[in-house]
Amino acid sequence: MSDATFGTWSAAASPLTIEYSLVVIEEIRHEVAEGFQKLSRGGIEVGGVLYGVHDGQTIRIMAIRPVTCEHAAGPTFRLSERDRAALHEQIRQDQADSRLEDLVCVGWYVSHTRTEIMLTESDQEVFATFFGKPWQVTLVVRPSRGGNMRAGFFVRDRDGTVNAGQSLLEFNFPDRLAAVFENRVENRGENRGDRRRDIRGSFAEKPVPEPRGVSRAPRVAPAAPAPEPPPEVRSYPQPAPVRSSSGLTSLFGEPVPAQASAPASEPAEFPKPASAKKSSGKRWIWLVAALIVIAGLAVTGARFLASGVTNETLALSVLEREGQLNIEWNRQAAPVSRAVSGTLEIADGPQTRTIPLKAADLALGKFSYKRDTGDIQVRMIVDQPDGKKVQEASRFLGPAPPKGNDDELKTLQQRRDELQAEVDRLKQSNNQQAERIQQLERTLKILQTRQGN
Repeated sequence: MSDATFGTWSAAASPLTIEYSLVVIEEIRHEVAEGFQKLSRGGIEVGGVLYGVHDGQTIRIMAIRPVTCEHAAGPTFRLSERDRAALHEQIRQDQADSRLEDLVCVGWYVSHTRTEIMLTESDQEVFATFFGKPWQVTLVVRPSRGGNMRAGFFVRDRDGTVNAGQSLLEFNFPDRLAAVFENRVENRGENRGDRRRDIRGSFAEKPVPEPRGVSRAPRVAPAAPAPEPPPEVRSYPQPAPVRSSSGLTSLFGEPVPAQASAPASEPAEFPKPASAKKSSGKRWIWLVAALIVIAGLAVTGARFLASGVTNETLALSVLEREGQLNIEWNRQAAPVSRAVSGTLEIADGPQTRTIPLKAADLALGKFSYKRDTGDIQVRMIVDQPDGKKVQEASRFLGPAPPKGNDDELKTLQQRRDELQAEVDRLKQSNNQQAERIQQLERTLKILQTRQGN
């Protein structure tokens, strides 16, 4: 990996210089943006471990590994006890990962979607517990709705303290795929240089063939043709114009001489000057027309790409809270707010359910679902007034719900039914006893009346 694919972070008050791979920055951008779109307001915060090389007062970030967070305390990145145990195990297993060979843990990153670039109490605790070496760092990333992201590194001073209030130097994430573009430019320059060297070498090793018009001239003349002097070979156009002329021939289907100004030994072999000017004028007309068409296509493509970038997504997400699966979407997104109806397709393992949604249901922005398996795939389709459909999919992967709860529930339901049957039996028995008592009371009154007479 060349130095062109790395950026550098260095502050005057920092004891460390940090170099970061632009490819890694792009991976972090993807993780942060995905979490930022999970919820309609603020999204969820994400984090991960940074791996790279430590050399004296310089660290180089070359890989990341995302950290799992169940977000038991809400959308902020606060690790629960299970999250902490999982992070300990992840760092231990990463040491045996062949893809991270010769790399060490140089710190971690975390996104802040609701606070500025600073270290919260939870961040400081994670920094001290899992990344306590003097040269390990924290990267805080702050996303925005426009897709831009600001970030800042937090490093320990020589006495081990950290300024948690602000980073020593904030910076903007570079443009997407900047490393790829730099590599393309660099490789393209090298290839051009190689091509130039190859072309120059071919010109030096063997003479350049003459234009067909010049080569035919000696055959017309009765006398033997004189050999072509060497200076004329060296005075041929440079390779770039030669390639351009051949390109015009293949594009428009018109023969273009390699040398328009080559001297003719006999006028009969070449077009008249007037016709040459006319042909040249036609070629210029075709060239201008082609440039106009290309410019129009470029403008149309730019407008199409611009319109595609501004399209809003549904921000569909699937999260589990307290044993309940919550399917959420951005109810304020334009495709949702103007939709006339919609559909939720839920694939729960082998079972598939289709749930129709009205406009009022879409305005709620969420739907609760009790899952049966650990693999849930959700697809949301919203119908637009013009008949078009906007759809988005999301997936939930997690442990299957414990089956013991279902067995216990069935046992409780059976016990409830038995108790209800016992209550009904006792009520019936009480009614029978009440009727018996009333009958005995009437008999007693009759006997008392007879004795009085």
